[in-house]
Amino acid sequence: MRLLVFIVLLGDLLESSHAAEVAVPLHAQIDQHLAAGQVGPMAGITSDGEFIRRLYLDLVGRIPSAAEARSFIDDKSTSKRSTAIDRLLASPGYARNMASVFDVMLMERRADKHVKGPEWNNYLRDAFSANKPWDKLAGEIISADGNSTATPRAAAKFILDRDAEPNLVTRDIARKFFGMDLQCAQCHDHPNIADYYQRDYYGLYAFVSRSYVFQPDKKKPAALAEKASGEAKFKSVFTDVSGGSRPRVPAGFELTEPVIAIGEEWQVAPDPKKKNIRGIPKYSRREQLAKHASSSSYFRRNIVNRLWGYMMGRGLVEPADGIQTDNPGSHPELLGILAEDFAARNYDIKTFLRELALSQTYQRRFELPGKMNSATTVAGLEAEQKKMSAAAETAQAAFDKAHEALSLVRGERFTVQGELDKTLKPVTDAKKANDAANKALADAEKKLTDKEVVKKKVVELAANAKKVADEYKDDKELADPAAKLKAKADKLTAEVAAAQKDKDTKMAATKTVASKLVAAQKTRATAQTKWEVVDKKVQEVDRAWQTASRAREFAKHAEALAFRRMEDTQAMVELGKLQKEQVATLSKLEGVNKSLSAAKSAQEPLNGELTKVRQPQAAAQKEHADVSQALVGAKKVLLDKEARLKEGTDAMVAARESQKLLVQIQNLSTNAFLSKQGDLKRSSTNAAARAQEAADKLQALQTVLDKEVKAAQTVVNQRAAVEKTAKAKLDSADAAVRVVQAKMTAAQKRVSDLTIQLATAQKTVREGEAAVKAATEKLSQRWSSNFGVGTFTHLTPEQLCWSMLQATDQIDVHRKAGVADYDKKNPLKKDQKPDETREATKAKHADQYAHDKLKGNTGNFIKLFGGAAGEVQTDFYATADQALFFANGGTVRGWASTLAGRLNSIPEPKTLAEELYLSVLTRRPDQAEMVAVEAHLAGQKDKRIEAIREMTWGLLTSTEFRFKH
Repeated sequence: MRLLVFIVLLGDLLESSHAAEVAVPLHAQIDQHLAAGQVGPMAGITSDGEFIRRLYLDLVGRIPSAAEARSFIDDKSTSKRSTAIDRLLASPGYARNMASVFDVMLMERRADKHVKGPEWNNYLRDAFSANKPWDKLAGEIISADGNSTATPRAAAKFILDRDAEPNLVTRDIARKFFGMDLQCAQCHDHPNIADYYQRDYYGLYAFVSRSYVFQPDKKKPAALAEKASGEAKFKSVFTDVSGGSRPRVPAGFELTEPVIAIGEEWQVAPDPKKKNIRGIPKYSRREQLAKHASSSSYFRRNIVNRLWGYMMGRGLVEPADGIQTDNPGSHPELLGILAEDFAARNYDIKTFLRELALSQTYQRRFELPGKMNSATTVAGLEAEQKKMSAAAETAQAAFDKAHEALSLVRGERFTVQGELDKTLKPVTDAKKANDAANKALADAEKKLTDKEVVKKKVVELAANAKKVADEYKDDKELADPAAKLKAKADKLTAEVAAAQKDKDTKMAATKTVASKLVAAQKTRATAQTKWEVVDKKVQEVDRAWQTASRAREFAKHAEALAFRRMEDTQAMVELGKLQKEQVATLSKLEGVNKSLSAAKSAQEPLNGELTKVRQPQAAAQKEHADVSQALVGAKKVLLDKEARLKEGTDAMVAARESQKLLVQIQNLSTNAFLSKQGDLKRSSTNAAARAQEAADKLQALQTVLDKEVKAAQTVVNQRAAVEKTAKAKLDSADAAVRVVQAKMTAAQKRVSDLTIQLATAQKTVREGEAAVKAATEKLSQRWSSNFGVGTFTHLTPEQLCWSMLQATDQIDVHRKAGVADYDKKNPLKKDQKPDETREATKAKHADQYAHDKLKGNTGNFIKLFGGAAGEVQTDFYATADQALFFANGGTVRGWASTLAGRLNSIPEPKTLAEELYLSVLTRRPDQAEMVAVEAHLAGQKDKRIEAIREMTWGLLTSTEFRFKH
C-alpha cells in the first residue's frame, strides 16, 4: 500500500513539476527527456537541405523551391532554422496545409454528405489562420448543430456527415478526440484492452445519443437536433450484467446534471403538428461534451500525440487511437509533459508545433550512429525491470480490488436506477392528468369569471331597464327590453351557478389529481434520494478507483520504460556481438583467401616443371615406340624364317621317309611275283633317285634357312637390347613426371580444400552479414520508435502532389500569373509607388491564385496514393496503378517539361545539375551525381532537352523524392 501511495505521489509530482520547468523551453525539455531515457547514442543533426525539406513538407505541405532551398543552405546565420520555422508558421501555406491535415485526420476522406468539402476546409483554414485553440476548435466541431449562428455551419460536418448515427459518432469521437478505439467496448468490456470498459463507451454515447439529423425539407440544409431525454443503458453480451452511465469523458467522472422538472425540458419544444420546428432542449448533453472534453487527460494526450506523430513521422503512442496503459508508447512520461504543457499554452497548436520543430529530436538524421554501445549493463537493467514489474503487480492488485468495489456499487446503483425509472411514468401520468385537470379548472374558472362579468353587466342593465320601465309604465316598448334583460339576467344567474358548480367539481378533481401527483412525486423523490445516496457512494468509490488507476498507469509505464531500456541494451549487445563475430569471420575469410592465393601461386611453377619433364618423357616415349616397333618387325622376320626352316625340315623328313619306302619297294622286287612286274621296278628305282635328289636339295636348303634364322635371331636380340635401354629411359622419364604430378596433385588438393574452406567462410560471412543486417534493422526500428533517429516516412498524397508541382515550377509559373492578375485588377494610380503593404498583399494574392489554379490536381494523387474512405490514412503501399501513372501518365511528364525547359537554358552542366537537384531533391548533387549528369548530357548532345527531361522524371519518381527523411 505504501508503494501504491508513493507511485500516486510520484505521478502528482511529475505532473506538478512541469510548472517548475517553465523556464526551460519545451523543445529543450523534449531533448533532455529523450536523452535521459536513451541507453545508447542518438543520430546526429540533419544537414540544412534535409532540415528545410522536412520543415516545408510538415508546415506548408510541399518542398521548397530551388531558390528557397539555396537561400537557406547558403545562409550562414546561426538562427536560420528558428527563423525559417517562424516564417513558415506565419505563411498562408501553414493554415491551408493544417486544414488539409486535420480534414484527413477527422474525416478520413469520407465523401461529402451534408456539408461540402470546400466549406469545411475554409472553416478549418480560417481556424488555423486565426490560430484558434484546439479545445475551442474541437468544442465547436462537437457542439455545432449546423443551424446556430454561434458556430459556423461547416463545423457540424464531423457529426452531420456521419448522419449523427450515435454508435458511429461515439466510436469516432473516442478515436479522434480521445485516442481510444472503443468499438469492441460497445457490447462488453474490451476483451484485449484492460483500460477500455463498456461504461467508457456509453459514457461518451450518453453525450451524443440524443442528437439526430433534422431535415424535414430535403431541399433545405440539414441540421442537428437533440432530444431532451434518453439514457445510456447497456448489457454485456459476455456476462449479461447490465449497467448505465450518465455522460462521462474518459478518465473522468459522470457529470452531475441539473434536475429539470418534467414538462420544462425545452427551450424550443418540438411540435408534432409543425415538423419544421427544431426542438432545442434547455440542457444539451452534446454541448456538455464540448465543454468537458478538455478535462480528460485522454483528450490532451490524444492531440499532442497526433501532432507529435505528424511532425516526427510516428506518434509517441502507436496506433494513435490506442492510448492505454498496456500500450504506453515510447516515452509515456514525456506524453504527459507535452499534454500538460499544451493545455498550459491554451491549446496553441502553432506554438506547440514550433517547439517540436526547434527540438533536436525533430532535426535528427534517420541513419543509426556509426558506433552503438551503452555504458549501462543488461544485468543492471534487468534488475531495474524486475523491480518495476513487482511494483506494477502491486499496483495492479490494488487496481483490481478498487475495480471490483466499483463494479459492485455500480450494480447497486443500476438496481436503484431501475426503481427510480419505475417512478417516472406515474409522475409523468399524474403530471399529465394534473396539467389536464388544472387546464380544465382554469377553463372553468375563466368561464365562470366571464359569465360573472356578463351577468354583472346584464343584472345592472336589467335593474336600470326595470327602473326606467317602472318610471314609464305606460310605454310598452320600454317594458319589453326590461323583461328580456330580466330573463337574460336570470338565465346568466343559473349559468353562473352551473359554472360555479362545474368549477367546484373541477377543483375537487384537481385536488384529487394533485394529491396523486404529490404522492407520485413523493415516491419519486424517495427513490431519487435513495439513488443519490447510492450515486454518491459510486462517485466516492469511482474516485478511489481513479486513484488506483493512475497508480497502476504510472507503475506500468515505469515498468514499460525499464523493459524498453533493457531490450534496447540487449539489442545493442546482440548487434555488437554479431559485429564482433563478423569481424572474426571476415578475418578468417581473409586468411583463407591469402592461403588460397598462396596455394595457387605455388601451383604455377609446377605447371612449368611438369611441362619441362614431359618433354624428355615424350621423346623417350617416341624412341621406345620406335625401337619397340623395330623389335616387333625383327621378331616377325624371325618368326617367318623359323616357319620356313620348320617347313624345310618337315619336307626333308618327308623326303627321307619317302626314300626309305622306295628302298623297301626295290628290295621287294627280288620277289618272283614282283619281278615279273618290270615296270614297277623301274618306277621305284626312278622314284628313289628323285627322292634322294630332293632330300639332298632340302638338306642344302635347311642349311641356308638355319643360317637365316640365326641371323634373324641376332637382329631380334640386338633390337631387344635397344628396346630395353629405351624402356629404362622411358621409365626414368615417367618417374620424373610422376614426381611432378604428385606435387601437382597435392597442390591441386590444397587449392580444392582451400576453395571449399573459402566457400564455407563466404557462406558464414553472408549469414553473418544477414544477421548483422537483421540486428541493425531491429535496432534501427527500436531507435526510430524511441526517436533516437529521425523517421523515414512516405509523403501524403497532398504533399506528393504539391511537391511535384513545386519541383517542376508549376507553382512559380502560376504565382507569376497571380502577380500579373493582381496588377491588372489593382493598377497603380498616377504617381503612386509600390509600398510594403501593396507588395505583401500582392504576394498573398499570387500565392492564393496559384493554389486555386492548381488544387484540382490533388484529386488524382488522393485517388492513387490515399487510403479508402473511413480507413486509416497513414499506411504506405505501392500499386501497379501508381507505377503506371508515373511511367505512362502524361501529367508528371508534362510538368517535368516545364522544369526541363528552364534547365535547358543553363549551358554549363555543373550549374544545371545543381539547379536540378536543388529543385527536386532540395540538395546539391555529390561528385558522382555531378559526373553522371555531365556524362548523360554529353552522350545526348543532339537531344539535350530530352536528356534533361529524363533526368527530371527520374528524380521525381525516385525513393528519395517519394519519402520524407
